[in-house]
Amino acid sequence: MTNGDFEAFAQLVTAAADAVGRTAPTKNAIMFIFDALKKYSLEQVQGAYRAHFQGPEGRFWPTPSHIVEQIEGKPEDRAALAWALVEKALSSYNGAYESVRFPLPAYHFAIEKLGGWITLSDKYDDGSKRDVAFLAKEFKQFYVLGEKAARGWESVPPYLVGIWEDEGSERPTAKKVRMIGSGELVTRDKVPALSSGGDRTQQRRRLADNIAALAGAKRL
Repeated sequence: MTNGDFEAFAQLVTAAADAVGRTAPTKNAIMFIFDALKKYSLEQVQGAYRAHFQGPEGRFWPTPSHIVEQIEGKPEDRAALAWALVEKALSSYNGAYESVRFPLPAYHFAIEKLGGWITLSDKYDDGSKRDVAFLAKEFKQFYVLGEKAARGWESVPPYLVGIWEDEGSERPTAKKVRMIGSGELVTRDKVPALSSGGDRTQQRRRLADNIAALAGAKRL
């Protein structure tokens, strides 16, 4: 939001207070809430307030954290979407034979914690349903931690090494990295730097798009 949105935002917050029978916040309080939510658009914030009042907690006053959760989703939901993309990647193209690059650092953080791309694939392919369910649970926990990591991403590899690269294969694809999402193959020196990926709403949108794109991809 911009400063020009403040008046409309103040009206929104005042109406929200009235809806739950609460005294309207002071101007200072509204300014504080505005600042906490400023990185989102007015339309996103308005939609989040509506969603809050339509949900089971709608009888309560929404704090800024409630509004952020409405916009970005819960960490557990994002982790579940991320695991769905990992599962698609494992069964698409050449699976763990190819080196891969996921769209966000949290993927690499979680997969490295589980032993790396090759180890993850082995556990996934060889495990029982119970084993895979436990693997999914571990991945999601590490993914949430990866989103929170504040140490910087220099310790997270820019891509995850696959079997062909690990074994020094001379096949052309062994010298390239599969971009999970677009499906593009790029040479190792052209792998773009990882970034935080924008706000969580954009991330969720891209996750859904990436999963949809991979749905039609098959092992080569």
